[in-house]
Amino acid sequence: MKRIINIFIFSVLSAAALFTFSCTTDFELNAEYDEIPIIFGVLDQSVDTQFIKINKSFIGNGDNNTYAAINDSSLYTNVVARVEEYIGGAIDRTFPLEEMWVTNLDEGIFYTDSQKVYFFVPTTPLNEDATYKLIVDVSEEAQPIEAETNLILGSELNWDIITANGAIINGIIFADASTAAENDYLTSSPKCTPGGNADRYEFKLRLHFTEVTYAGASTAKYVEWNLGEVAVVSGNLKKEISGEAFYSAINNKLNNYIYEADVEKRVIGKDNIEIIVTAANENLSLFMDINEPSTGVVTEQPVFTNIEGGVGMFASRFSRNLFSYLSLHSSYILRYGAETSAYKFCIDPSWDGNITEGGQNMETTYPGIRCD
Repeated sequence: MKRIINIFIFSVLSAAALFTFSCTTDFELNAEYDEIPIIFGVLDQSVDTQFIKINKSFIGNGDNNTYAAINDSSLYTNVVARVEEYIGGAIDRTFPLEEMWVTNLDEGIFYTDSQKVYFFVPTTPLNEDATYKLIVDVSEEAQPIEAETNLILGSELNWDIITANGAIINGIIFADASTAAENDYLTSSPKCTPGGNADRYEFKLRLHFTEVTYAGASTAKYVEWNLGEVAVVSGNLKKEISGEAFYSAINNKLNNYIYEADVEKRVIGKDNIEIIVTAANENLSLFMDINEPSTGVVTEQPVFTNIEGGVGMFASRFSRNLFSYLSLHSSYILRYGAETSAYKFCIDPSWDGNITEGGQNMETTYPGIRCD
């Protein structure tokens, strides 16, 4: 069951209260502590491992930002949890959750050195026709916490055949022979069919490369550009991707990179472009809608939860990717264009010119574009 809870916090101070309690200086800022389970899990049958975050609310008499940075403040000492798979109303498989400590987290108010998550790894992929129920026990006295979700019908989320073939034969085209001289860029328009059980779709584009430092270290990296939400139009998902905006996005991502002085070159090889479409089900879409930044004068936001016995979200998503490469002229603009020439991109010689590996003999048209 989904619930949307409107939370409003009011502070009231009246003249009568000032007079009535003028002789008292001791008071409690915090209400009596009520431990609330907080759970977030998003199932995705397009990946191997399924993760679920299980925490509890916390409160203290001091600065709660300080408590947030203490890992034990939000951790349960004993969690027994599982995900059950139901097909046709009957249970088919059960996946006990195991715990894992994760590191290398983004900066934030919560403890970032390491955090505990729970996970399971199905021996075979999750069934898109099944329903999944999460059951969590955190105390011998409390009732189990439960939530339920369906999956995206990923078999229906597919790239259009023209888009797929074009990605293999022509690559992604953001520039032609006249772009450098006339500053006119081209637009790529990938298209795919929508997936069942999905309420929201988003596109992302990644430029993959190998970063090589003067010290001799080689690291596979990518720059990710979020292209935003995509609507279903005439039965298809279609996104217009501006070539000019692509190069600006690369510039914005790499600008002020703190280790830029250490970078000798960024090597572009096969499958350097990845386009990803991600579908979200109703629960995840609603959660994202409610948590969009407020743009009006009323800043209070409702809290969405479909967790029975707690708050949070148990939902699903599915991603489909398409690998391609920057076309010959598009690669040239990446190497020498005004927006990106400072970032030392060059073409891997082992890929360029190798027809079986999708090469385009770029060196023939643009001498010097290959890496030394």
